[in-house]
Amino acid sequence: MQTDSLTLRQREALAQYNSLRQKKTSIIMFGRLCRSFLNRQIWQSQSEVASALGISKPHVTRLLRAAKVPDEVIHTFGDAHRISFETVEALAKIEKRTGRMLLIARAVSFGTRSDLKVREILAGLATGFLAPIREQVVRLARHQEEGYIRLYSAQLSRMSLDLPRLEKAINAVLEGVLQLI
Repeated sequence: MQTDSLTLRQREALAQYNSLRQKKTSIIMFGRLCRSFLNRQIWQSQSEVASALGISKPHVTRLLRAAKVPDEVIHTFGDAHRISFETVEALAKIEKRTGRMLLIARAVSFGTRSDLKVREILAGLATGFLAPIREQVVRLARHQEEGYIRLYSAQLSRMSLDLPRLEKAINAVLEGVLQLI
């Protein structure tokens, strides 16, 4: 889009976008900026925003989806830069399964968890059970003739000392996993 055909508001908006690009801001902030362009009717459509910013319409769509991530969830990751488009998609799936209020409640209960990997936070938001994902400690197997699942682990003797807690943890994880299926 030629800058001489832009209104003053559009030129200011474009300057704001370019300033954020130079600062290498998060996709969340870019998305919120794009949403504000549409809300303030600086541009009338996602296509116009895309054209003005020199990005694709699907990219604008993904930025707008990123803008919907609740502040409480962003806070859980510790830094908005840790949230990628892939993370936004995973969060959207979790929100669809659990509902926005439960997603936010879980995020608030977890607090800031920059000590955990993104996938660990996503697993916690999905299941309600937040724990670091370590190397494989257990293996679960179901045999066709059996109506139950077997748990295999080299640390079984250590785990058997606290079976009620282990059972509670497995049930919490399974509840979250079943919601995602």
